[in-house]
Amino acid sequence: MMDKEIEKVRREICAKYSKLRVADVCDALDALGLLDRCSMSPDIRPVWTDREKLSHRMCGFAMTLRYFPTNQAYLPRSPEESVEIRKEWQARVMPVDLPCTEGDVIVIDGAGIRNIGYVGSNNIMRWVSKGARGVVTNAGCRDSDEIAMQRIPAYSAYIGQGRKIGRVEFDQYNLPVSIGGVLVRPGDFIVADGDGVIVVPAEHIEQVSALAHAEREEDLARRRRYYAHLGLPKDDTLRR
Repeated sequence: MMDKEIEKVRREICAKYSKLRVADVCDALDALGLLDRCSMSPDIRPVWTDREKLSHRMCGFAMTLRYFPTNQAYLPRSPEESVEIRKEWQARVMPVDLPCTEGDVIVIDGAGIRNIGYVGSNNIMRWVSKGARGVVTNAGCRDSDEIAMQRIPAYSAYIGQGRKIGRVEFDQYNLPVSIGGVLVRPGDFIVADGDGVIVVPAEHIEQVSALAHAEREEDLARRRRYYAHLGLPKDDTLRR
């Protein structure tokens, strides 16, 4: 069980960052001399986007996990036997469940193996039901239509089709991983929107928040003037 004080601090940090864009956070990290150290590869993109309410945006604390290729045979002799082998594989080499909590972003290192959906419509809902904000992976998502309908933020390098069973094995969770060319440690902070995904090292979370909010206010002031000059109606990006 998470300490109540830690839980309160995490909620406050998530609330502060919920008003920030990736661009604001990137500018703040630049100001600290961390140019391009924390921006994930542009290959990692939102599985779906919402251009009206921007509900694909997310932020939260990294909970990391890693998979690696299997060298075990997967040889069902019939569809019925395949069901039993899947159950056995799940129990032996895959995690039973992920102990995520409120405010987590699930960050998955999929070892670069293609045609696998490390995230699907079921496990992403299970994680969100525990409080997770969404998922980032350097590998694939599947059930992408359902994830879009569910409106759960998911960012991946590509869309996969196959299940993990028979193709990869679970390694461990809460360890440093490399995602999109960026080091992600448990407890680092993730911000994701239409510009991609950026990571705030845990030791810089408060300072980056303050700097990014200052950048955001300057941007809002300029954009509001342009909106007024051009006679454009205010949208949600001016009210955030």
